[in-house]
Amino acid sequence: LHYDSPFHLLIAVILSAQCTDKRVNMYTPEIFRRFPNPEDLASASFEEVYGLIRSISFPNNKAKHLIGMAKMLVEDFDSIVPSEPDERDLTAGFAPELRPKAHHWLILHGRYVCTARKPKCQECGLQDICMEYISNNIIL
Repeated sequence: LHYDSPFHLLIAVILSAQCTDKRVNMYTPEIFRRFPNPEDLASASFEEVYGLIRSISFPNNKAKHLIGMAKMLVEDFDSIVPSEPDERDLTAGFAPELRPKAHHWLILHGRYVCTARKPKCQECGLQDICMEYISNNIIL
């Protein structure tokens, strides 16, 4: 992925889900020109963002997520992409000798279980730690 700042890397990574880096790199120069900082993207309309990414996979969701991400950066992080994750070490649950394999397990999990279009939540072994599953399945 081509980028010139942490903010633009974050945009490129969001766009890269279920899409090739080559395709993302075709569209990011114009996106980066139009939205050089989080404030500009946070104030953009859905239609404006969608118009720039309509040829990238899942443009509706990605347009919403890009604007939401920018609003979160502006409101919660003073428009700065945090350089250190806060208590979110994805490898912490894996023994050090399993970490090289865990990378592939997570990719395969996303490809075959936690899919974008139709996630198989009822079959997932990560229900107890999945915030999406927990928030959508709260029993009152």
